[in-house]
Amino acid sequence: MRRSGNKRKSERDVRIRPTTIQMKGRPLKVHNISSEGVGLLLEEDGPRFTIGERLEAIPLPLKAGAVNLKGVVTHISVTAGYTLCGIMFQLTGKDIQSLARFRQERTLPATDRP
Repeated sequence: MRRSGNKRKSERDVRIRPTTIQMKGRPLKVHNISSEGVGLLLEEDGPRFTIGERLEAIPLPLKAGAVNLKGVVTHISVTAGYTLCGIMFQLTGKDIQSLARFRQERTLPATDRP
């Protein structure tokens, strides 16, 4: 169910197994993921991203080996507790399968969610 004011077209899986990806030479925690994008938690002293920035390699770790997806930074949300960078994927046919596999491997079962 979508909340009013939520412009997102697809719901994000908020409860995923702890996952870190390497971008801009630093490890970043994956906060959430959907079929259209990913949210990364940014550290205060970590790499900087800008809205509209094109990312040529967003590495997703899979059991069979990492895959790289392309994307664009669509928002940066700053709260008292963290900064979240939202990236919309630019998917090709094979990327869709890799993303589905990543979500399947990383999403916690419903019984493990709060």
